[in-house]
Amino acid sequence: MRFLPAIYALLTIASVSGESLRPPNRMLWHWFSNGDVRFVTPQQAGVAFHALSIALKGDSDPIPYPRRSPVPLSPGVYRMAVIRIEERAPAYTPAQRSQCARMIREIATVMRVPAIQIDFDAPKSARPFYRALLQEVRALLGRDVFLSITALTSWCEAGSWLRGLPVDETVPMAFDMGRGGPSVTALLNSGGEFAFPGCRESIGMSLTEGALPVRPDQRIYVFADNQRWSRALVASTLQRYAK
Repeated sequence: MRFLPAIYALLTIASVSGESLRPPNRMLWHWFSNGDVRFVTPQQAGVAFHALSIALKGDSDPIPYPRRSPVPLSPGVYRMAVIRIEERAPAYTPAQRSQCARMIREIATVMRVPAIQIDFDAPKSARPFYRALLQEVRALLGRDVFLSITALTSWCEAGSWLRGLPVDETVPMAFDMGRGGPSVTALLNSGGEFAFPGCRESIGMSLTEGALPVRPDQRIYVFADNQRWSRALVASTLQRYAK
């Protein structure tokens, strides 16, 4: 059963023979307003592009909102499809979970991407649903697709509920952190790390907030926010987070 007929508009993103499963250490988040990024080279960065939003409301079937504009990339640039889950007082039913999982598998299959990233600011009430969803997604994707999730920095404390999730990567979003932001910023600026080990491999940054120190082996994802990626902006961003 196909959920996403509009997604075929995105097939201008060509698959790459022999593409690495693991993302490079520099990734650019690409949302709707970020412009044409065909100038990005494989040596510079990979691109994590918004591919689909899924709205959960009541006990209704999930509503998919696939991206309708192509994201053409240069050959060899690493591609990650990002799925955003939005909630509108959902019931978190097993049927909703299974339909979400199949939508995510369809994105991975049709777009032939080596990696999927799920972006869901799951409230406490949603965490059992989200854990079960990730288990179902992992079973559907197998181990041939790199599975990444974003995380609130408040989830990265000792004893985190993230422990044991069947994902390859957790990306704490170190921007728009709310009241806990200053303490997280102070921790990272002093050379500290998140208490939960699963939050240490990767980190998400925003160009509108100050750069935080990163380790040479740490993967970073960068939002341009409402700016359009350009050659100059990509170059300055990569210089900002140079190893």
